Amino acid sequence: MKAKFDVAIVGGGPAGSLCARQLALGGFSVIVLERAATIRRKVCGEYLCPSGVSLLKSIGLKEEIVDQFLPITGMQIFALNRYHVDATFPSHGGKQLGIAVNRESLDRKFLDLAQAAGVTVRLGTTVNQITSQGSDGFLLQLKDSEQIEANLLVGADGRHSFTARELGLKEGIDTSKVALQCHLQAKQLNRRQGEMHIFSDGNYIGIDPTGEYEVNLSLVCDSSLFKQEKNPRALLNSFIMLSDQLEARYGSIPESVGISSVTPLTNHMDKIVAKNATLIGDAAGFLDPLTGEGMFVALWSANTLASELTNVGVGKSSHLYQQALTRYAERKRVFFRHKVILNTAFQFIIKIPWLIWLIAALIKRRERGDIFLGIIGNIYSPLEGLKRLLKV
Repeated sequence: MKAKFDVAIVGGGPAGSLCARQLALGGFSVIVLERAATIRRKVCGEYLCPSGVSLLKSIGLKEEIVDQFLPITGMQIFALNRYHVDATFPSHGGKQLGIAVNRESLDRKFLDLAQAAGVTVRLGTTVNQITSQGSDGFLLQLKDSEQIEANLLVGADGRHSFTARELGLKEGIDTSKVALQCHLQAKQLNRRQGEMHIFSDGNYIGIDPTGEYEVNLSLVCDSSLFKQEKNPRALLNSFIMLSDQLEARYGSIPESVGISSVTPLTNHMDKIVAKNATLIGDAAGFLDPLTGEGMFVALWSANTLASELTNVGVGKSSHLYQQALTRYAERKRVFFRHKVILNTAFQFIIKIPWLIWLIAALIKRRERGDIFLGIIGNIYSPLEGLKRLLKV
């Protein structure tokens, strides 16, 4: 006998787990199928921006998630080893804070919350085949001939999504950049600020203080440099040596420190909905991590989809659910379009030295720096932020 659920979610990361929890709280029977047998720390910047923190607070997860991690109060920006901007997230309807997370801990907490809400969670479970059954939903083929039926299917299986391929949803990946990431121990107690170190040609290093002394250090650079160097440690060290700040604080990364790599860093999905199915999180598309909104976008998509479906309610017609999926996709399209415009603008700026100089000069004053950070951190819309900059 096949187990049957209202919703099957492929992927147990933060997006999949959050969506499952919200749907279960709305009365849906939900199963999460996660390929990994154990939850490990994933390659990630491990930063959630203030808008992401606000989202979690709005759905009652302040104590369970937000308060469990160290706060981020702002950002230091270092450009071309010459310019330095020290900024704090601007107050906007209250104090604004991001958080620095440990992905292993965060993923476990979201899965625990999903289970507590009544979600069936299956770790170490690979979906080998997805078959549409028309208006009756989907048949999912697992290992050992096990099958699961679901009225609705949600792909939350990240970049290189198996679900997207099975549904015939075309990916628009860009492999022109690669990220190298590691965890280092700082020599002094970390300030509760993130850091961005911008080099020439649009390459940059982001630093997230994930612990009192631990930092998450990530290099994003042209993939051609990675292919030429072929040694991730040597490439990462070569960029560290371009910054007086980084060289003094970390020096060369020793052999004992593991370095992970990931690509693609950009994926624009033209379509994220099929019949009785959709995508969330990175499976639904993702942007270059420059503005630090990746995790927020993933959680936003999960919560937005769950909201659309719970507004319809349990036990309704396939037609009504399809309309809900379409509404979600349209909201995601508009939301993502704004992110693409902002991200593309910043990508353009950091490739041109004189524009970097111009921006650095404009935001040198603390108040302007805070407003600029508010634009990057999604606290202000670009238009609202620009108006505020002109008034200062």
